Amino acid sequence: MILGFKTMHGRRATLFPEKIMHGLLNAAKKEFELAALLQFVEEGGKHGLFQGAWRKGHPKLHTFRTGKRWKAGDAIHFAIRARTKKYFQFAPVMRVKSVQDIEIRKSDSLPGTIVKVDGRILSEAEVEQVALNDGFHSLMHFWVYFEDGLQGQIVHWTDLKY
Repeated sequence: MILGFKTMHGRRATLFPEKIMHGLLNAAKKEFELAALLQFVEEGGKHGLFQGAWRKGHPKLHTFRTGKRWKAGDAIHFAIRARTKKYFQFAPVMRVKSVQDIEIRKSDSLPGTIVKVDGRILSEAEVEQVALNDGFHSLMHFWVYFEDGLQGQIVHWTDLKY
């Protein structure tokens, strides 16, 4: 299935494609895997991706999606500009390793917002790690992005779980 990513949020570049590729390059175990990934980086440059010092930040290791349509084993087609004439698949096809339920919502009884993964409320330190692993620049950017909440899944293409 196509897993589309935004390249901008407001006026700020998300760098999501770059951060995903950063994680994939770090995880490459064989020379042929690295060579294949580098071909995607080269092709991505023609689409305005992978410019600058994007490999210095934290990689994006998973993504959030509303609903419950993803399952382990599904093919992931990482893309930008999905369902347009400018569609671009910026990484090789991978498989979903696992999914976890996630809920982000304003608390009814506590001040602030709570994040639950598989029904467990996360600590602030855990939420910050989730935010960084999802490619956000900081916990503040995570809260701004999800100010309206989210009910859905964490789609993992690595062995990471919470």
